[in-house]
Amino acid sequence: MEVDPVAGPLRGLEPRREVMLEPDEVAAMMRLHRLGWGTRRLAQQFGCSRTTVRRYIAAGGWQPFAGARRGGKLDGLEAWLRERFQRHRGNADVVRQDLERERGITIASAAVSCYWRDHRINIVDTPGHIDFTAEVQRSLRVLDGGVVVFDAVHGVEPQSETVWRQADRFHVPRICFINKMDRTGADFGRSIDSIRERLEAVPVAIQVPIGAESSFVGVVDLIDEVALFFSDELGREPERREVPDALRESVSRQRESLIEAIVETDDVLLARYLEGDTIGPEDLRAGLRRATLAGKLVPVLCGAALRNRGVQPVLDAIVDYLPSPLDVPSIEGVHLSLIHI
Repeated sequence: MEVDPVAGPLRGLEPRREVMLEPDEVAAMMRLHRLGWGTRRLAQQFGCSRTTVRRYIAAGGWQPFAGARRGGKLDGLEAWLRERFQRHRGNADVVRQDLERERGITIASAAVSCYWRDHRINIVDTPGHIDFTAEVQRSLRVLDGGVVVFDAVHGVEPQSETVWRQADRFHVPRICFINKMDRTGADFGRSIDSIRERLEAVPVAIQVPIGAESSFVGVVDLIDEVALFFSDELGREPERREVPDALRESVSRQRESLIEAIVETDDVLLARYLEGDTIGPEDLRAGLRRATLAGKLVPVLCGAALRNRGVQPVLDAIVDYLPSPLDVPSIEGVHLSLIHI
């Protein structure tokens, strides 16, 4: 199909991508709109759907994730990953089917690759609805590691248990992300307790939230003992500050619990700990990585992905704690003729 670069695509046919534009792009869009440009022409100019254009116009300017679906599977970490990396570094449209767009859920697994800290990360988006469990199981056969996203209000839900058991079956190392910490009723501690009780796992918090619900503004990294504040709407670059005085005692106590959990999985670190040696951040990360790969511990992080709060540390955790292809043994096949029934 030929497209006129000025007039836009043929009537009735338009780009279906709903993306979050940058603030300067939206400002340019608003100026062109005031000059009389229509939604079809603006959509063609900025490479998005007319629905996205209408949302920005209705909002009167840039709004965080005004161009991304807010309901269903696209609300949260997946939306951030898809928007940020698909727009700047990605190579595939994760939600590519019309029905998925309409329903806001994932039906079939899809992959997108990106780069973070000089590492290539291949992200496989799997369905979250229980009706598509077989699709998840099929994907788990080829995954090296997993990021399990939980709702900070509801904690572990029934479908989460199903997927977790499937991941256990295929020995997939995991980290957890407690999402939607900015929602009313969000409780980080309760969510971790539900992981421990309902999934029979050994979760270890490597962060402490700063505030909760509407006052959630950042996290404290327990390994590096530094506070990360997300002050801008896009959450591009977290501000590194000292741990707030009100949290020092809690952070110190929880960091000690984290260190104890890590050294209990490593004889060398345990010996050093009992001798009174100080175990530095690099040794803690290395020990936690080994424990994660062995399935002994599950690192837990938190954030509010819709506002990009706490997502960058999740990507750091993927690099630091989940396996690379070199850490995963080769899959061994079984010759059917050797199987005796």
